[in-house]
Amino acid sequence: MDKEKQNNNSNSNTPRNNRVKRIKLYIIIIAFVLLILPTILCIVLFVRLNFIQKQLDILMIDRYGVTYSSKNHTSNESVAYAATIYKSSANSSSTKTKQAEDKNSLGGKLPSLEENSRSEYNNKGTETNSNKKSGIDKNNLKDVINAVSDNTSGTNKKTGNAANEDKTSSTKVNSNIAKDTIKGKKSADSKYKDFDKKTVYITFDDGPSKYTDDILKILADYNVKATFFVIGKTDEYSKKMYKEILKEGHALGMHSYSHDYSKIYKSVEDFDKDFTKIRDLLYDTTGYLSSIYRFPGGSSSSVMKEDVSVFIKYLNQKSVVYFDWNVVSGDATGVDYSPKQLYNNVINGIKLHNRSVVLMHDTDMKENSVKSLKMILKTLTEQGVKILPLNEKVTPIQQVKIDSNELKK
Repeated sequence: MDKEKQNNNSNSNTPRNNRVKRIKLYIIIIAFVLLILPTILCIVLFVRLNFIQKQLDILMIDRYGVTYSSKNHTSNESVAYAATIYKSSANSSSTKTKQAEDKNSLGGKLPSLEENSRSEYNNKGTETNSNKKSGIDKNNLKDVINAVSDNTSGTNKKTGNAANEDKTSSTKVNSNIAKDTIKGKKSADSKYKDFDKKTVYITFDDGPSKYTDDILKILADYNVKATFFVIGKTDEYSKKMYKEILKEGHALGMHSYSHDYSKIYKSVEDFDKDFTKIRDLLYDTTGYLSSIYRFPGGSSSSVMKEDVSVFIKYLNQKSVVYFDWNVVSGDATGVDYSPKQLYNNVINGIKLHNRSVVLMHDTDMKENSVKSLKMILKTLTEQGVKILPLNEKVTPIQQVKIDSNELKK
């Protein structure tokens, strides 16, 4: 009898035990969900905030030319867009000269030496600028070629070691030039006449490279800010250099992600993919949204399958300003120039303009460019030249002119 009662009790308790177990399981599941759900929501929220922040930065760039965080930053010394905007001289004649040059720069009439194909990027095209396509001023081009030829021939004829060359202010340009006076004062000779009225923007294409850090140190030694038009690299060193460029107060510009002409210029869609990739890489790495661009090969490059105007319109829609150049060092012409020859090319190019955008390169093959930089900066700083980084507010030097009405179409 007792056994039957126990069996009945155990049988009656079984459903209740099962219900209790189910309830416990439900409680555990609910507790687990309540713990996990906030974590998942936080992750989703973080991703959304990151996306919104990026969109906000794009809108801020479009409206103000800077990101939100940059606009509210108290110090302007360490950000890339904090360059002093180019202003005309108070002297009326000087002002007219500068205005005339700015007009020419917008019209694209400027000299441009061709750049050879770069094997390190496996490009099929060459960076040869088409005079016909860009509307380059033939007289200016002739002046630059003559200046470079004079410098090169004059330098090749000189003898003596490099140390003696560095101590003299040396190249023969149609006549013997007097030595600079002691303590860096300007020479009585006309060699550097009106250099203190000039503005120079030194730019480096194709980095980062193993020499980027050296370039940054040289620029720091002379307290000079420059512009780096970089390509896409994802190794730790390159990402560090992207950050260092901005940290040191230089301008960080885009020079495409792949630097592969056959891909970039195939169509507007392909250009968009490459542009978005380099812009996102720089933003994700540095938090800075770049708003300046340099076309691989320049805007007058003959390797573009599409008319360059479609790419310029694209950049305009993105509120991005593109920059070409009107002074070349010659470090990508296929000629193995010595540091002194590169120096001569730059200095004599600067003599032709009140406002110069200098093209140099930052690649593993350009050691002579790094060596020439010291000489270039020494001369320019001693002569009181204003050296600034580029930003979207600087009047651009452009080799191709497009009517403003065309850009709006």
